[in-house]
Amino acid sequence: MSTLQTLDRGLRALDIVSQSPSGISVADLSRELDVHRAICYRIVATLEEHSLVARASDGRIRLGAAAVVLASRFEPQFAVEVNPILHTLADETRATAFVSVAQGQNCVVIMVAEPEGTLLRVGYRVGSSHPIDRGAAGIAILALRPESPG
Repeated sequence: MSTLQTLDRGLRALDIVSQSPSGISVADLSRELDVHRAICYRIVATLEEHSLVARASDGRIRLGAAAVVLASRFEPQFAVEVNPILHTLADETRATAFVSVAQGQNCVVIMVAEPEGTLLRVGYRVGSSHPIDRGAAGIAILALRPESPG
C-alpha cells in the first residue's frame, strides 16, 4: 500500500511537536523531518490553518487547540472499548488494572480500574508518571519499539 508523503510528513510533524513540551523551532522541526525549511514552513502553515499547531510569542511551534478537541473526541471512544476489559481484568486478577501511554521519556497512566469486593486496594491514579525505562508498563512499551542504544 502506498502512502501520501505530505500527509505522512504532517503527521510526523504533529508527533514531533507533541513530544516538545516547550515547543520546537521551525529549523529544528525541519531537521527532525529531514526536509528543507521551506517545506517545513508549508507543513506548519497547513497545521496552523487547522489549529493543530500554534506559534508561541517566541516563534516556537506547540500543539494547538484542535489537538485537544481531537483528543477529547477520542477518549470516549477509547473508554467504551477499554473500560469493560480493564474492569474484567481488575476483577479477575483482584488487582488494580491500568492503561499507560508513552509521553516523551515518561510512561503516563491514562485509565485505571479497581477490583470490586477486595479489602485491600493499591491505588494508582490517572496522570501518574514515571520514567519509561522503569516499571513494567514502560518496559512493555519500549519492547515494541525498534532497538536503540541504551
